[in-house]
Amino acid sequence: MRRPPPAKIAVYGGLQLALGTVPQITGTVTNKSPYELKEMEIKVVVSDCPGIFDDIGPEAKCGIVGESKEWIYSINSPRGQKRAFKSYVSLPNLPEMKEWSWRYSIEQVIAKY
Repeated sequence: MRRPPPAKIAVYGGLQLALGTVPQITGTVTNKSPYELKEMEIKVVVSDCPGIFDDIGPEAKCGIVGESKEWIYSINSPRGQKRAFKSYVSLPNLPEMKEWSWRYSIEQVIAKY
């Protein structure tokens, strides 16, 4: 199994996080690596700040309220191709929020030979 750098994988297509009873993340991944993308790990961070995470700190009125790393399996995207994905996200004990924002990062990718 090969592990190409996450920078070779691009996520496009209005990546969305839906909070609710069972949070889900959906989007489209484009494989820019020279290998077939098999699976990837995405880190999701949720804040009770309405905008970008600039205001998070010891003096901030808001902060990070949820964080999760999730493996997305069976992407099976040959190099240069796109695939849609959907995955559940484990974000237990989120407080009620009137406004929120989130960010993600691709932590690891696994490719086929």
